[in-house]
Amino acid sequence: MRLSVIMPVYNAQNTLERTLRSISSQLSRDVELVIVDDGSTDSTPDILSRFADENPAACQVIRQENAGAAAARNAAINNASGDYLAFIDADDRVPDNALERILKATENNSDIIGWDWQNECNGQVRRFRQAEYSTPEDAIKNLMGGTMKWNLWLFTVKHSLVNQNSIRFLEGADMGEDMAFMLKCFACSKTVKQVHDVLYEYNASNPTSISRQLSERRRTEVSANLQSAHEFLKNSAHSELCDSYLPHLKLYIKLPLLISACKEDYRTWFNWFPEANSFAFNNKELPLRTRALQWMASKRMWGAVRLYAALYSFITKHMV
Repeated sequence: MRLSVIMPVYNAQNTLERTLRSISSQLSRDVELVIVDDGSTDSTPDILSRFADENPAACQVIRQENAGAAAARNAAINNASGDYLAFIDADDRVPDNALERILKATENNSDIIGWDWQNECNGQVRRFRQAEYSTPEDAIKNLMGGTMKWNLWLFTVKHSLVNQNSIRFLEGADMGEDMAFMLKCFACSKTVKQVHDVLYEYNASNPTSISRQLSERRRTEVSANLQSAHEFLKNSAHSELCDSYLPHLKLYIKLPLLISACKEDYRTWFNWFPEANSFAFNNKELPLRTRALQWMASKRMWGAVRLYAALYSFITKHMV
């Protein structure tokens, strides 16, 4: 088997060399790195040129005018030669021997393989375990129910599955693209596998504010990706999951707006996907505290929501 690791890059000079160092020793005839420079204007092109010169047989760099991460990933998929696709962001790292372990996991020929990850934030490292699933239906329920992460870097997917089902990223909609992509992939898959090893290191040192993450433009992008995933699922073998799980997915998507001290974020929560608000307490797979928070928001109990957000902030800041 051959693995293609896809990396979209835009103005990443501050983190890129660290990321490339983590992967350089893992490149081989069985592992290629496909990088798409999305019109960077800093020193990113120079860094990439040097890296490509040092790894001519295992790295290809594609340059395009700035069009966003979705377009960059599509370009990488179109140029990848591997049997499997994996993804990495330009500010994260791949642990030692992770790509070798991913290749080993592909030997049973599963359509999708997932793994665990760890976060690094302010010098502290925390390990996270992905939710359990053994079938595509399990995974779709987890993804839509909010009990499983959909980040691209948590999976490797058969290249043939992506191509045969015309699965691509929605260009111009760079927020929520991983959710739509992975839902589509699981909807088309027959066999899935989990590897409970930490095979990815996510850099969470520079989080942006909730308001910036879910600005009006970003919410439009998320909604477009959600609509795309919904239409795809309705025409798949898992169409029966749409009606029962779509409200849960909408609530999960907008949940970060409640982990905020800003009342404007609360109003945004209430008015974004308002049809899902009446389902706020229904998803029994979520912790009771999360269901209660969503229920309080659905009743516009903003004082209680603000108290929850303050407690959440205190706990996360003092967590070791």
